[in-house]
Amino acid sequence: MNNLDKLGKIIAQDLRDSSLERYLALESGSLKSPSTQELIKELDGFSDEQKAVIRKVLTNCIDSGVHNLLFAIEEEKEDIAVLIDNENVAELSDGLNGEIYTEDGWFEKFSQYGENGI
Repeated sequence: MNNLDKLGKIIAQDLRDSSLERYLALESGSLKSPSTQELIKELDGFSDEQKAVIRKVLTNCIDSGVHNLLFAIEEEKEDIAVLIDNENVAELSDGLNGEIYTEDGWFEKFSQYGENGI
């Protein structure tokens, strides 16, 4: 796996998927901490259709945040560097934020939820 894809796998699995899974755990009621119980109770009041909309909105917001972070890293590559094996990954791409999209993008390759999310 090349260094650019190593970053993509981290972004897709450890950032995006873990965030989406957190929501799904809240929605299913499987989290037991006191701090999550109120959220679980509130989500329980939504219909299945409303929960589907929440999933789409959440996926969109997370994907937008990832896009913006990657764009900022690309724009600031003179001042900010993400190094993998001593290689600046921003210099390996013609646009880090574009790496997440399409059938060849990081979300499709590495996320268990694919490009469309939950």
